[in-house]
Amino acid sequence: MAAARRIEADERLLATLTGFVTAACRLLGAPSGQVSLLSDVQYVAGGAGAATAAVGTSGPLTDSLCTLTAADRRTLALTDARSDVRAATLAPVRSGMVRGYLGVPLVDQRGDVIGSLCAFDDKPRMWSDDDAAMLQVVGRAVATELAMSALILEQESERLRWTLSVDAGEVGSFDLDLVGGRLVWDARLRELFGYADEEFDETLAAFHARLHPDDVDRVDQAMAAAMADCGNFESEYRILLPGGRTRWVQARGKVLCDEAGDAARLLGAAYDTTELHGSHYRTARMLEAMPAGFLSLDMNWRFTVLNAAAERLDTSAANCWDGPSGRHSRKLSATSSRTPTGPRSRPSPRRRWRPSIPRR
Repeated sequence: MAAARRIEADERLLATLTGFVTAACRLLGAPSGQVSLLSDVQYVAGGAGAATAAVGTSGPLTDSLCTLTAADRRTLALTDARSDVRAATLAPVRSGMVRGYLGVPLVDQRGDVIGSLCAFDDKPRMWSDDDAAMLQVVGRAVATELAMSALILEQESERLRWTLSVDAGEVGSFDLDLVGGRLVWDARLRELFGYADEEFDETLAAFHARLHPDDVDRVDQAMAAAMADCGNFESEYRILLPGGRTRWVQARGKVLCDEAGDAARLLGAAYDTTELHGSHYRTARMLEAMPAGFLSLDMNWRFTVLNAAAERLDTSAANCWDGPSGRHSRKLSATSSRTPTGPRSRPSPRRRWRPSIPRR
């Protein structure tokens, strides 16, 4: 069914399959032929001679000789279809349109029979082994064309899904040819970097021209590491826009390697994180202005955040546990539990913000 729907919407493919049928009929000297795809119905995807008018139409499986070919999963050759018990009752045979019939199954990459290619005559006809071999060759070409069509459609669908998700999330995509050096950005990424379409020349130099000088080495190192093992690329960096404004960008991607294992392409996406950094800066300014001391500790009791008010406290030690307050706490702990404690006997700080009012 999926294959039939794909072809129904693809006039180019219908024409291509009709071309295969016409070629098969000429090779065999047969007046008519068709390509049929089978699901819950028979869909005629290509036809010549008496089947030309049926191209693009669907019909019941019970009236199709192609169903017999698919069921046998092998070449079906009938000198006179009226003499075959299974075929004699089918509508094309009863009407006299089909008497001599030669059909081969069409098999997809998974080994499933998806339809058949046939040639037929309105008169009895003997089919030779060479005829069967010739139709099998054309049948494989038809199956390959169908597989390519399915692959192209899947790629187009994947590209559409990617485009929709990118547009919804205001994310830009990039594709870097690591061999030829061509860098392709979509419209969103060009806009993000402040380039008009005609200004961006698809080179790494254009990327570096916007990259903040202090971030160049870090970004290049991240890219080199990803290329070294065909791994993931991730980097957050600043870009300088025309006019002097700074923008933060988060980029993620994947390096693809060729058959020799060498880095060939870097595919990825990037988006604007400037607002996120702005909120961090606003928080930092707010903490600096507060009269209360604020500090943050990691799991080793080291300071990770310290505002100005907290700095006026006794913070001469490398961490709270080794400072005067920590020594006092260890002394109290040893007195109450009668168990010696030392600098390594540290409880977990559970990483939290701790307010403190500095002494006047």
